[in-house]
Amino acid sequence: MNNSSSFLHDGLAVKVVGRYVAELLPLLQKYPVRILPPEDPSAPELVIAYGGDGTLLGAERDFPGIPKLPLRDKSHNPRCKSHSEEQCLEAFFGGAYACETLGKLCARLEDGQELLALNDIVLSRQVHPLGAIRCRIEKDGILLRPQVIADCLVFSTPSGSTGYFQSVTRGTFAEGLGLAYGNPMEGEAFQIFPVNSRLEIKILRGPAFVQADNSPEVSKVLEGKRLIVQAAPQPARVFGMEAFRCRECYLLRRNGTR
Repeated sequence: MNNSSSFLHDGLAVKVVGRYVAELLPLLQKYPVRILPPEDPSAPELVIAYGGDGTLLGAERDFPGIPKLPLRDKSHNPRCKSHSEEQCLEAFFGGAYACETLGKLCARLEDGQELLALNDIVLSRQVHPLGAIRCRIEKDGILLRPQVIADCLVFSTPSGSTGYFQSVTRGTFAEGLGLAYGNPMEGEAFQIFPVNSRLEIKILRGPAFVQADNSPEVSKVLEGKRLIVQAAPQPARVFGMEAFRCRECYLLRRNGTR
């Protein structure tokens, strides 16, 4: 699937998600799509995530692997002169948007739980404000750090490195698997590993808590237990990231422009 023209067909089954769906639905009436209502259990062929970054993360969590078209809503996301809803829809249905595959992360707990993330997986303290995570880290079965003492660990994909990872490290990365240490007592503040790396974290003093992206679900990792983090086998497929991540639009949001 190289671009949207090869993906489109009459009657394309579309699910639209987000807080302001009602604003977008009238604009979709001119296109030959079949909008699935929220209560329809049918699997969509395309999910339009109408909102911000969090809406896209939630859409991938609810509809993993299904192609996404993220559009920023006009209520809370000012756009540059090239990226209104109408312009973005016209570009997508005109075949101008490429489909990108975005790598995801998988975190597995010893009790069988599995968490998937498009942006990041965060291991953090949530019990005592003066506490810290103490853990041991192995990479591909080889000891990497015998003891880490930090406020949190942020495992990130390249696409997620502009989020929490950047707030911790003040930097981003283009490929691989990133690990940022929040306020570590010693050692590097971050490390970048090959994308096929397998990281095993053993909690030396716990519990710790793990969360994927902006999911409200938080899982506990008890003292002595392990967490495995590595690339997920199935990536996300997203159209129009060049528009969704437009630098000019970002500057308008950052400056609070309306």
